[in-house]
Amino acid sequence: MASADSALDSTESRVITGWKRVAWPILRTLPLEKSAARLPAPMQQISEDVLKIGHETAQKHHLFSSFEDMKDGIHFERRSWRPTLLIVAPWSSEKTPIWEAALKEMVKSLTELIKASSIRDGDIAVEIIAPELTQTIYYTGIDDPHLSATWGSVRPKVYECLESFQATKGHMSTIGLFRHGVLPALEANPNTVYVSVDYDSDETGWHEVIADIKKMLQGEEGWGHVNVHMEHNQNWAGGFFD
Repeated sequence: MASADSALDSTESRVITGWKRVAWPILRTLPLEKSAARLPAPMQQISEDVLKIGHETAQKHHLFSSFEDMKDGIHFERRSWRPTLLIVAPWSSEKTPIWEAALKEMVKSLTELIKASSIRDGDIAVEIIAPELTQTIYYTGIDDPHLSATWGSVRPKVYECLESFQATKGHMSTIGLFRHGVLPALEANPNTVYVSVDYDSDETGWHEVIADIKKMLQGEEGWGHVNVHMEHNQNWAGGFFD
């Protein structure tokens, strides 16, 4: 018989770290669409307890800068039809291990909560995700003469970075340069190297790819401030690599 510790280790091993998000028990394809259907009755009965787990864990790990942000950022609802405890919180690369620890604690607490119910382990998905992965994205062309003039030499170097890692090698569908972000005022969004890859690309390997692209940009005069965004998007009709 497996020990309690080994069972917990098994649960923890299923926590998956993607790009600007962590999830359990699987990393689902974005976007996580909000479903109109209500939660199943057994989950409605424990919804306040589920939300309490989310709030207490978020407070403990300082996932939000204010109580109002926390209140607005924690949801228990169907996302892509699956009941999901969803935490939408500000992200930075330094926060990734904090998010992983917080998610593991929430999974452990949920496992304890549902023991006496008909809900099975894994029926409730848990995800902590950056706001920009859940909001409408706006983009427009850049207006920086230096970036425009040098993009032709930088773009092949982005491609070389993508081809250097198993997660993205052979999976690129788009490389573009835009003002890209969540602000409706298009010109207010940051200059961004946009990369889309097909759905066979393993998101769990993107961190090192993006870090490599950023390191390359730091070595290019006038490019150190440019953001990098990567997503699954096979049929996007924006900028392209040629």
